[in-house]
Amino acid sequence: MRTRVPVLALALGACSSVAAPDVVLDQPYEIALGYEETQQVGNVVQVTFTGVQSDSRCPGDAVCVWEGNAAITVAVSAGIAAGDTLQLNTALDPQSQDWRGVRVTLLEVLPTPLSGQPIPLESYVVRLRIEPVPKWTLTD
Repeated sequence: MRTRVPVLALALGACSSVAAPDVVLDQPYEIALGYEETQQVGNVVQVTFTGVQSDSRCPGDAVCVWEGNAAITVAVSAGIAAGDTLQLNTALDPQSQDWRGVRVTLLEVLPTPLSGQPIPLESYVVRLRIEPVPKWTLTD
């Protein structure tokens, strides 16, 4: 069973004065679909899972030639600066995108589809990882 602590903590935070804990950089976390599920990442970047563009993933109870792909959108912002929308995929590119010094990577889309059973939009949860963009240096 998967835990959804960040999502639960955020939902509780929206109903009370308790603040949601920060997501730790480089650690996977889950976030549910919807603007109210905004996560503060390292006190720098806010990430919100905003939509499912398409979901053609192979059902968990079927055998498929191709695994299929889920395309999702996340909104990212920092402070009062204008944010951006990133589209990420499970099987196609891009699976991760760099934005203002951090890399947002889609690790998984839940739940796994089942044959003949559409997934209600409110049931979608994504597993993301936010990490600093590696700084490459050239040496002779």
